[in-house]
Amino acid sequence: MKIALVGGGTAGHIIPSISVIEKIQEIDPKTEFFFVAADQELDKKNLESFKVKYFLPIAKLRRYFDIKNFTDIFVLLNSVYKSIKILKKEQPDLIFSKGGFIAVPFCIAAKILRIPIIMHESDSSIGLANKIIMPLAKQVWLSHPSSINKRYLSKIYVLNLPILNSLISPRSNFKHSEYINPKKRNILILGGSLGAEYLNDVIYEHREELKHHFNVIHVIGMKNFTKKYQKENSYIPLDYIKDLGPVYEITDLCLSRAGAGTLAELDSLRIPAVLVPLTKAGSRGDQLLNAEYFIEKNANSNILLESYLDSKSLLDHLLKLPNRSSKHSPKNQDKVSEKIYALFKEASSKAK
Repeated sequence: MKIALVGGGTAGHIIPSISVIEKIQEIDPKTEFFFVAADQELDKKNLESFKVKYFLPIAKLRRYFDIKNFTDIFVLLNSVYKSIKILKKEQPDLIFSKGGFIAVPFCIAAKILRIPIIMHESDSSIGLANKIIMPLAKQVWLSHPSSINKRYLSKIYVLNLPILNSLISPRSNFKHSEYINPKKRNILILGGSLGAEYLNDVIYEHREELKHHFNVIHVIGMKNFTKKYQKENSYIPLDYIKDLGPVYEITDLCLSRAGAGTLAELDSLRIPAVLVPLTKAGSRGDQLLNAEYFIEKNANSNILLESYLDSKSLLDHLLKLPNRSSKHSPKNQDKVSEKIYALFKEASSKAK
């Protein structure tokens, strides 16, 4: 079986696909695969260790009027053409799409060539790219029952994807331990792979109050990292962490946006969190729904709305979080891995 894994734009569209192929190859080591992602620095960084990969120009899909909506039509058509060439060269048995704008032209090309598509949506609401891909797909996988579209009920499966093996069993130790005070709890602050400028500013401004209680590991995001962020005792700013395993290993609690990929990792590793979801003004509202769903499953966590984000409310919410329990007992992933493999085999066999 040969699988094409497509998705990009953020880590949340790539990392889950890497975890899927890890699990598939544990079951069937003969499985072949290749990645297709966006032609940008973040995607290339996340896929740098893989041999077979392709990067396509992004044609952004906008819900509002913009002159680029017209010029991007030609980018989209160019990406469809390039996708057809890739598919004819690689001849995969099926496509696994994790979404993002880059997945649209590739899935259109796959449909033209009659290659079966499996798509997965991690968020509580379905993104625009996946709404376009959904009617093209043979199987539609959803993490949240609330996002089920009855029109496609016959091909919908509700399942969460596994997380990376390196997050469960880290391959190395945390590299900046000299800044860690062993008498304090370690808090990991995540704004998503692209960063969260407002959240970063609040944390940096109030880092002294936070340092009084915690060792602060602050992941800024590649596009927001500047020289002002300097390491100091109990404050460790980092631009981007490709392998979060060593960091999660020492994390006692987390302050994070509510991207579905991050929440899946926090849930699997049983890390208590304060979630600051993107507002509806800055997104389609999916992060607020993701956060509410996470809190229902994890009573040891809570939500702090961005409009109430100041030093007092931040500390109040963080200090209420319990210590992390079962640090080395992540949730078992064997059953979901077997289910994914069975669905892959079903989709690819029906295509033959």
